[in-house]
Amino acid sequence: MALKNINIGNIANDGTGDSLRIAFDKVNKNFLDIEARATVQNVIENLGSGAGVYYNKENNVLYFKSIVAGANVSVTETNAEITINSTENFTIQSDNNAVNISGTGKFFGVKGSANINTTLNSQDLTITINPVGLVALDPNPQLSADLDANNNNITNANNITSSTFIGNLVGTVNGVNLNETLFNLDFGGIIPIITTATQYVIAFTNIDYGSFITPADINSDFGSF
Repeated sequence: MALKNINIGNIANDGTGDSLRIAFDKVNKNFLDIEARATVQNVIENLGSGAGVYYNKENNVLYFKSIVAGANVSVTETNAEITINSTENFTIQSDNNAVNISGTGKFFGVKGSANINTTLNSQDLTITINPVGLVALDPNPQLSADLDANNNNITNANNITSSTFIGNLVGTVNGVNLNETLFNLDFGGIIPIITTATQYVIAFTNIDYGSFITPADINSDFGSF
């Protein structure tokens, strides 16, 4: 509504102006119109835990911070939206023992080492352990349980210390060569002293004493040692 002017006449008390009732009626209506036009005081609050964009208010002007694109970031806007994009591109590469993630000024790699390999298959990063030679890499290997050789031989050993052995041993134990037969002992032969023809016949003549079932009736006297 347009503000209503009060007619005060041409001169005082000339009877041409508004009466007191009409004049104050216009005053009331003007106040109501002004009240309807008055803007409610704004209360501004930044939501969330991020950095606030509201800065300050001076007179009837509200000031907000600008959103500026940083390194590798772009900011675009429409009438209804502000879009923040990262222009960073990451490249994932894999070889026999490394998976490398690289970008502008950045490099991150997952690399294998001795007996450890890394492979990349689509989106899956796999880390595997090659068991070959693991014991040889350990400077002080120890077992926490019995070793099952799965019927395989243990070869190229230097010194083996044990309280008990079960099974066959090949090698040298306390100076004894186990490769030789222990219980087939050859003490050589007895060389007879021959001084007579009779002694010669006895020494070099095979005598048949029969068998245990049918022994021969022969008495032999070989003297004494």
